[in-house]
Amino acid sequence: MTEDQARTLLVEVAKTRFYGPVFVAIMTGLRRGEVLGLRWSDVNTEKGVLEIRQTVQYTPEQGIYLKAPKTALSNREVSISDSVFSLLEVHRKLQLVQAIKLGELYNKDADLVFCQDNGDPMPGLRQSRE
Repeated sequence: MTEDQARTLLVEVAKTRFYGPVFVAIMTGLRRGEVLGLRWSDVNTEKGVLEIRQTVQYTPEQGIYLKAPKTALSNREVSISDSVFSLLEVHRKLQLVQAIKLGELYNKDADLVFCQDNGDPMPGLRQSRE
């Protein structure tokens, strides 16, 4: 994707729930399943990295589920820029407000950075081949 294409994509998703994951994917080069599998415990602010330790997958038999990356090399640390860190800070605050609003209905156990409003993994992965 060219820089202009990336800018166009970000403008198109700017007012949707997908802005955050698309922005992180563009800025880090992470795959869709890696971005959607990020947990808050994977955001290492001290080192300025995202720790890739799980991915979101989909199969007709299992639906949406979390699993370890395909290979040992896929478990890695990815440096993040100040702009990614800033986006994550704002996103975290908004997510905490949503979690408080839903109370016990919010899936706090998943600890996902990008998720549905109730904390469950994001849908729309049926075409995923990761």
